Amino acid sequence: MVELRLVQGSLLKKVLEAMKDLVNDANFECSAIGLSVQAMDSSHVSLVSMLLRSKGFERYQCHRNVSMGINLGNMSKMLKCADNDDIITIKAEDHSDSVTFMFESPTQKISDFEMKLMDINCERVGIPDYEYNAIIRMPSAEFAKICKDLAGIGDSVVISVTKQGAKFYTNGDIGAAAIVIRQNTTPEEATIIKVKEAVSLTFALRFMNSFTKATPLSDTVTISLSSDLPVEVEYKIEGFKLHQYEHNVSMGMNLDNLSKLLKISSNDDIITIKAEDYSDTVTFIFESPSGGKIFDSKMSLMDISCEQVEIPDSEYNAIIRMPPAQFAKNCKDFAAIGGSIVIAATEEGAKFSIETTSIDLLLVDKKKLFIIKMEEPVSLKSDLSFMNSARRSIFFLLL
Repeated sequence: MVELRLVQGSLLKKVLEAMKDLVNDANFECSAIGLSVQAMDSSHVSLVSMLLRSKGFERYQCHRNVSMGINLGNMSKMLKCADNDDIITIKAEDHSDSVTFMFESPTQKISDFEMKLMDINCERVGIPDYEYNAIIRMPSAEFAKICKDLAGIGDSVVISVTKQGAKFYTNGDIGAAAIVIRQNTTPEEATIIKVKEAVSLTFALRFMNSFTKATPLSDTVTISLSSDLPVEVEYKIEGFKLHQYEHNVSMGMNLDNLSKLLKISSNDDIITIKAEDYSDTVTFIFESPSGGKIFDSKMSLMDISCEQVEIPDSEYNAIIRMPPAQFAKNCKDFAAIGGSIVIAATEEGAKFSIETTSIDLLLVDKKKLFIIKMEEPVSLKSDLSFMNSARRSIFFLLL
């Protein structure tokens, strides 16, 4: 079985938009490394190679290599039904002839789409690590603009690279145009040109403009050129969060100290946690979205002796899903009146009450409260001190 859960659902949509104009049908290969695609365009001129590494998925379940033949046009239509902030889960049973796409919105709306798979016969091409004579690394938006502007004048582009810079030239029926770029180390517009020997090659602009459909995936593009090799246009996928670990690690922390440390960061900061093997400290790095502010702080670790408790997958009689703010307000309001709360799940809704008073609250607003499952009515008493500690949770369960 394959189950891939991608929190950044918009990234998969961008990947499809980048490929679908070049490739009609392709095998999506699922392996221990990640989800990959390798396919030629219909004219067998260009090769598309894509890899989303397994560490970037929140859940990556793939016990054996699986190949899923998919029509990219149909897949793109399905992915357009997902919002940009949706979580996308891809599921396929062993030996199934279909794949399921599940879109989960922040408001808990869940949509399932099933698509038929195809039998696609194609051999995987090994791509060696070539040594290129010239490499241009430049802003992807600038490269896209150059290709688009030149396509209005000619059908092909000559890319010439020397130690003085890179020149993009075209000649058409209405005239000619040349755009020259030079090495530039300005952070937001950095252009790096590495040249072993001068190169001048000609390419069809329709393919170059198809390649630039990947511009939303990365701020930079790398163009590698050699006279006797195919051009390589590479977009490193940005914003794909990698979760890197090599072995199980336990870090004992004082949560009050951790909380104080995290208050230093802004809500939109990128947080990196680092710990060396056998170290007695952990490092937190806070980086602002602009990359301009980087702050790091170390915290001492503790030796904490405790056993890991196994939490079984229990079958509950009732499950309530509700906004955390509403749950927090209920617990806070009742804590001012009594020490414990009775929570009951009925067909009417969820009822919160205190036994020692005549005060209760019945929630039946279906826009805010959903009883996902109820095999039988349930009524349980809980200590409000614990409930108020856990009230920031989105879900709570009734046994």
